[in-house]
Amino acid sequence: VEVINNIGSCDAISSGVDVIAESVPSSPFISYTGNTTFCQGDSIGLSVTNNPDYSYAWKLNGGDIGIDTNIYTAKSSGNYTLEVSNLSGCVALSSNSVDVTVNEVPDKPVVSLSGLTGFCEGDSLILSTDEHAGLTYQWCNENGEILNANSNQYVTYNSGDFYLDITNSSNCINTSNTTNVTVSEMPLKPVINTTGYDINDCPQEKIILLSVDQPTVQYDYQWKRNSLLI
Repeated sequence: VEVINNIGSCDAISSGVDVIAESVPSSPFISYTGNTTFCQGDSIGLSVTNNPDYSYAWKLNGGDIGIDTNIYTAKSSGNYTLEVSNLSGCVALSSNSVDVTVNEVPDKPVVSLSGLTGFCEGDSLILSTDEHAGLTYQWCNENGEILNANSNQYVTYNSGDFYLDITNSSNCINTSNTTNVTVSEMPLKPVINTTGYDINDCPQEKIILLSVDQPTVQYDYQWKRNSLLI
């Protein structure tokens, strides 16, 4: 800078100042993997090309998240941007932002039972849960979805591992605990043999031996007379 005194025609020149214009980092483009709309419990990966000379600061709705890497896993709804700074402290904002929507998952269904989970052939068990508007129901077993089992209750006559999937209007799913059902085979109807019996015999004339034809060692037997235990 030169300073001139108009009265005496005197002037003075300041010393020089070196000015260095530091370069600003290039604005990074945020890439992502997966859908930007998903259900609670899922996530989406956000990333930019890594530059070892840059520092990173991810932001959600303009606020600092506290993540300083070039990769971030987003699990919350909002608008995501990235701020980068170089070694000179110059800052640039990402050239794009990513809007993420996280939908709520329905409450975990609680399955009620009409009886014991172990029963005999010919009996059944009702599995049910509370019915709520806006939810769809799908009963499943170890083989997958059960055909036409789409209400809040299901009746089973068979053994298996049963559970319930419920889905809300956002297509988010929650699954109940598994109920293990065991259906036992009915024993074969016993055939009673008679030894020493003749229809023409008089009562108490002789001892009559009653026995089961082809008894099975796995069975327990209980004799009855006139429907009363002996």
